[in-house]
Amino acid sequence: FTGTGNIYPNGLGSELIGDTSFDDPSYWNYAGGDTVIEDGYAKIDTDGTSDLTYIQKAGILTIGDYYLLTYTAATTPSGTGTIVLEDTWGTTTNIPLNNTPGTYQFQYRAGEEDFTLKRLGVTKRWLSSISLKKVL
Repeated sequence: FTGTGNIYPNGLGSELIGDTSFDDPSYWNYAGGDTVIEDGYAKIDTDGTSDLTYIQKAGILTIGDYYLLTYTAATTPSGTGTIVLEDTWGTTTNIPLNNTPGTYQFQYRAGEEDFTLKRLGVTKRWLSSISLKKVL
């Protein structure tokens, strides 16, 4: 209970991402390499180390608050790079995501207002679902 009349199970707020299954390319900001949102996937794909490659939803976080990120890595990764969660709180500003196929969950503290997943190195990764909820 938050005092607002809303009850949040498991101490989590409501879903912050409006396109959790990557069906609406217009919902996301994305750029670089061959990165696209299509057919139910976020396809983060780059063959060069200088590409600024990312998917992003601007302005959905509160700096200093905690969030629970759940995502599904849909394909076996290729390349030597990885995908990272950008600009988290503290001395580690980028958190590498587990990219082997499966569903993963972790809690982190936001260091900026934008939710951004970006590539680090040459990589090809596909995500098939994502969820982001504020930890109350």
